[in-house]
Amino acid sequence: MKKPKGGKGGGRKARSTPSKKERIAIAIASCRNSRGRIDNRAVLAAARNPTHPHYDILHAEFEWDKDKLAEQALLARASELIRECRSIIQYGEREILIPTYVSEPRAPKPTYIPTMQIAKNAGHKKLVLEAEVNRIKAAIQRAVGLAIVFNLQEKFEKMLQDIMDIEVELDKE
Repeated sequence: MKKPKGGKGGGRKARSTPSKKERIAIAIASCRNSRGRIDNRAVLAAARNPTHPHYDILHAEFEWDKDKLAEQALLARASELIRECRSIIQYGEREILIPTYVSEPRAPKPTYIPTMQIAKNAGHKKLVLEAEVNRIKAAIQRAVGLAIVFNLQEKFEKMLQDIMDIEVELDKE
């Protein structure tokens, strides 16, 4: 008979220190206002305030070099502009808006490629569709988690199963 993992009782071994994500979550929770709400400016203010109890945790998560920060903001805006480009395709009798550019699946840094160019490459189009399905699946999983908390999960479970079926079909190709 195998011994249960995790010491006595077979449960998982408790960590003595919280993970980085847990520490950040605690720090963010400390920024709630009197109504329990969290706002971006409160988190930023805590990250700037050396007397805030979670200053070290939050401060380390921001870029404080103004030149680097400006470059990041400009690059983020350039990416937004590229992603906002749309083309119209004819599908039967319907016109459908599609992204003009999609993320290059194999690029080491954010790069975009025309959708119609990807359509001509079987390997690339599969990678692009897999990435799209992964984004959809993550969004549905998030919705299912919320639905469970709100006791409405039945409405979302089929949607999650449908996207998982699509994922399996893509893997077969």
